[in-house]
Amino acid sequence: EAKKMIERGHFYGLATKIMEQVEAGEFPMPDPAKPLDCFLDGQGKGIVEDNETGGGAYSYTEAYKAHMKALAKEHGAKGKNLFHPVRLALTGEMSGQDVTKQLS
Repeated sequence: EAKKMIERGHFYGLATKIMEQVEAGEFPMPDPAKPLDCFLDGQGKGIVEDNETGGGAYSYTEAYKAHMKALAKEHGAKGKNLFHPVRLALTGEMSGQDVTKQLS
């Protein structure tokens, strides 16, 4: 599945862009002082569903989603053609828990 995705042409461009942004400090990352923020809601209770966002004043999850929206527009990729290459580039996996939670 990963090979097919790479052959479709979205992987290299997205992975290259993401790695450049990570190295330049431009890619949203969790706050190392608060690695569990994306797992907690505004009241500090655990999040049950992946579609729920967590975080404090700086919401890493929201920053990540906004960043992905900009990448989608820039590269003309959406859905699995966007998220699978991003997941593979950041985690080395084709599937799994929400990427924001994996990075945290």
